[in-house]
Parts: sequence; structure tokens; C-alpha cells
Amino acid sequence: MANSIVFQDSASQLKTAIYGYDSSSSSYKSVSVSSSGALDVKVGTIAKVNILGTVTKVSTIGVLGTVSKVDALGTLGTVTKVSALGVLGTVTKVSALGTLGKVNLLGTVSKVDALGTLGTVTKVSSIGTLGTVAKVSTLGTLGKVNLLGTVSKVDALGTLGTVTKVSSIGILGTVTKVSTLGTLGKVNLLGTVSKVDALGTLGTVTKVSSIGTLGTVIKVSTLGTLGKVNLLGTVSQVDALGTLGTVTKVSSIGTLGTVTKVSTLGTLAKVNILGTAQICGYNGGTVQGIKVDTTGQLMVNVNDRKFVEIYETVDSVGNVMKYGTVIDTSKFQDTSWYIKNVTSSNVVPVTVQVSVAPTHGATYVETNEKVSLEDNTPKIITADYYFHYTRLQLKASTATHSQSVQIWFNGRY
Repeated sequence: MANSIVFQDSASQLKTAIYGYDSSSSSYKSVSVSSSGALDVKVGTIAKVNILGTVTKVSTIGVLGTVSKVDALGTLGTVTKVSALGVLGTVTKVSALGTLGKVNLLGTVSKVDALGTLGTVTKVSSIGTLGTVAKVSTLGTLGKVNLLGTVSKVDALGTLGTVTKVSSIGILGTVTKVSTLGTLGKVNLLGTVSKVDALGTLGTVTKVSSIGTLGTVIKVSTLGTLGKVNLLGTVSQVDALGTLGTVTKVSSIGTLGTVTKVSTLGTLAKVNILGTAQICGYNGGTVQGIKVDTTGQLMVNVNDRKFVEIYETVDSVGNVMKYGTVIDTSKFQDTSWYIKNVTSSNVVPVTVQVSVAPTHGATYVETNEKVSLEDNTPKIITADYYFHYTRLQLKASTATHSQSVQIWFNGRY
């Protein structure tokens, strides 16, 4: 029995070790096991995992390539970058996520503390609490968010379901539809909103470019500039409104406080209470406010009322009737004529009489307002018959000596 070794209890006494080659030190080292005998394995890079069942805890992952499906993930510490995720079921908590490229379907996320850049998300069913989001490029449908902290910028948002509260939004680009929005704190710049069904309380809005249809708004504290609104449903209360551009139609307004300026207002159906509105008038050059006294009565300045003067000389007045210029007297409150015979010699009496007509083509009718110029002393005629058109007719007592008569018409607004 040469070269033979005999063990009394071979199964219990035989011991061996497994060695692996370490290329970095060019030596063989024993493979480690845990206290229970399980093999300790350290993996550097995992290129692809088809199905990953349940993972209790993963501390750190450098780069994770493509994961087809993850059923459930307990706690995920820090992930620098994830290229693509097919279906991600339920995530309890993610502490920090640098860049998340594309997610086809994201089920339920209980909490995300901080999210750097989120590329394209087709649909998110529900988010419990979303802390700070630096930028979202495109978001298709966002179902329900209990609390949304601060969003620096959203380029485009398809459909936003129900939002209980949004603290602050820096720049919000284009929103297609918002079903229900509870409280929106502050928005620096809101681009274009196609439709808002219901809005609870809107704090301060510096500027809104355009709104397609705005359903019901409970209260707006301060609104700086509102560009254009096609249809505005019901507004319960507006405290202060800076400049309102063009409004096609407003169904109903409960209480409207102070309005500084409204450029164009098509149809305003009903206003229960209108606070302060300044009435202005246009004088042909500028728009000026209309004044009232302490009791609210309209103040009219009668000292600076406007006069219009028309001057002419009618020559060759004989015993055949001659006529002065036809004047449209419909726009004047008071009308009068200053008449003087300016013939230098052979002055004869001249009768001057007012005649009126309702139209240019109608026959002029003589009135009782007339004077007789016996010499070069001027006379005054004041009309008591107010028709659209008025003219003077002149006739001398003889044809032997023709006369010259000067006429000054004065019309007062």
C-alpha cells in the first residue's frame, strides 16, 4: 500500500482551501466566506441584469447600465447615474438621485429628497412628497402630488391632475391642462396656459402672457399684468389688478376691488360690487380724468367753454334777397350773429333775418329773429329756433345803392 494515506474519520478530518489568482499582486489568495460559510463576493461592474427580484439594501452603485425590471427595492442610497429603466415598481425612498435619463413607467414613489435633472417622463402615477427639483425637461402626465416643494423650471407639462399645494415656481413654460390646483404660492413668469378648470387661491402673479379658458377662481390677491383671456368663468374676488389687456367675455365677477386700467373690455355680464373706477375723457389730444365734487356730483367748468367763430362779408346787397354761408348749428348750445353795414357812403337800410332748415335740400324757413341795419351801427341776432342748418338772408330797401355787410357767427359748446 505504498503512497497511500488512511484517515480514520475521513469525512470530518479532511480540510482544504480554495485559492484565486490576484493579478494586481501576482499571487494566489484564499477565497473568503462568511461566518455561516456563505461565499463573500465583490462585483465591480454589472453590465446588464434581465430580472432582479428583491434587494433589501444597496449602499452604493457607481454606474448601472440597463435594468429590464425591478420588482421591489427597499432603500437605495446614492446613485450617480442611471441610463435607462424599463419598469420600476415601488420605491420606498431615494436619498439622492443625480441624473435619471428615461423611465417608461414609474409606479409609486413614497419620497424623493432631491432630484438633479429629470429628462423625459411619460407618466407618473403618484408621488408622496417631492422635495426640490432643479429642472424637468418634459413631463407627460403627472397624476397626483401631495406636496411639491420648489421647482426651478418646467419647460413643458402635458396634463397635471390634482395638486394640493405648490410653494414656489420660478419659470413655468407651457401647461396644456390643469384639472384642480389648490394653492399656488408665487409664480414669477407663467407662459401659456391652455385651460384651468378650477383654482383655489392664487397668491401673487407678476405677469401672465395668455390664458385660453380659465374656469373658476376663488380669490386672486394681486395680479400685475394679465395679457389676454379668451373666456373667464367666475371670479369670486380680485383685490387688486394692475393692467388688464383684452378680455373678450367675463361671465360673472363677485367683488372687483380697484382696477387701474382696462385696455379693451368686450362684454361684462354682471358685477355685484365694483370698488373704485376712474372715468376718463378724451379731449382730442390726451385722456384726462373727469372730476367730481365731494358729494360725487359731476364738476363742469363753464368758464372755459369753447367758441367757434365764422367770419364773412356779403357784398352787393340790393333789393333782391342774398344769403350768407350755411352753418351746421346742431352741435352748438348757443348761436348768435354780429352784423354790421360797412358801406362807406350812400348807406340805406338793410334787413337781416335768420332762416333754418332740417336738411341741406329742404326749403329754408324764415324765423322771427331779424334786425334792420339803418346805418353803420352793428346789431346782434340770437337764434331761438334750433334746426340742423342755419343761414342769414339779407335784403336792402333799394336797388340804387348796393350795400356791404360784415357777419361774425359765434357758436358756443
